[in-house]
Amino acid sequence: MFLPHEASSILGIPLSSHVSSDTLIWPHTSNGKYSVRSAYHILMERAIRDRPSHSNMEEESSLWKNIWSLKVIPRIKSFLWRACLEALPTKSNLFNRHLVPSPLCEECQRGAEDTLHVLWYCKSTNKIWRDYSFWPLLQASPPRSLAGLILVVMTSKNEVDIQYFATTSWLLWNRRNKGRSEQVWEPIQSIQQRTILLIEEYQRSNEVQGPRAPIPLNIQWSPPRDNHRKINFDGAIFIDLNAAGIGVIVRDSAGNPEAALSKRVVCPLSPAIIEARAAFEAVKLAKNLGLTEVEFEGDAFVIIAALEDPSANLTPYGNIISDTV
Repeated sequence: MFLPHEASSILGIPLSSHVSSDTLIWPHTSNGKYSVRSAYHILMERAIRDRPSHSNMEEESSLWKNIWSLKVIPRIKSFLWRACLEALPTKSNLFNRHLVPSPLCEECQRGAEDTLHVLWYCKSTNKIWRDYSFWPLLQASPPRSLAGLILVVMTSKNEVDIQYFATTSWLLWNRRNKGRSEQVWEPIQSIQQRTILLIEEYQRSNEVQGPRAPIPLNIQWSPPRDNHRKINFDGAIFIDLNAAGIGVIVRDSAGNPEAALSKRVVCPLSPAIIEARAAFEAVKLAKNLGLTEVEFEGDAFVIIAALEDPSANLTPYGNIISDTV
């Protein structure tokens, strides 16, 4: 009825030992709860997938690779990525969403304000680029998109100019936002000065330092309180065997082992599920042994946090957490 890999996936679904009601969950976050941030990322990914592709896919792939490998602060890389996707709140985008009455650039009053206009064609800011190596190339062949502009800048192979272009573009966009909202327009000359300061700051913070000696890890088992037991639990996945294992050990306050459990189980859908299963088996073992004064210890922070959280757990391993507590 099912293919082997389908059967394995079905068997790996965690089930509850008690009857539980159906619950709506949000599958795009680690905790199963809706967040605006996760919805935003889904919409952005859908926009990227659905938008018309460049005729040259290798060129597009190279563009993203070049942007994310730039030697600038991360927020500038994110800005350029969003700008290439026309995902910034330019007046053109706001006009298309009926949020402003006109898409016209407030500074030059000569064209619709999209990202390419803000960074290149606006007469109020265009002069900032005239001393760069890529200026003659783009005068001979004017860019028709921001992605095309960035590709030309990247092909100049001048790392300093590329770094300055990325940083200046980000500052120009911030200048435009502030000017539009506060009607205060920063002088273009100060943009150039701030570009230099930002790049120097980035270079100082990323100076190559000599190799550091590795910090020795001193991980030791810590005993529980007097007259208490400590139960350590762990889970592991063995991809080559398509299986997983659970280990539990009980020790007294002197560290002497009193009981242990090991179990092979069907490979779950995620590492968190097997860690949750290990916690469940640890609690189950303590109950079977009649232990009441017990301290539990595991190395999966997300599972420990879930066990300590009194709210409903909406993750794929939520049933296991509910059975354990």
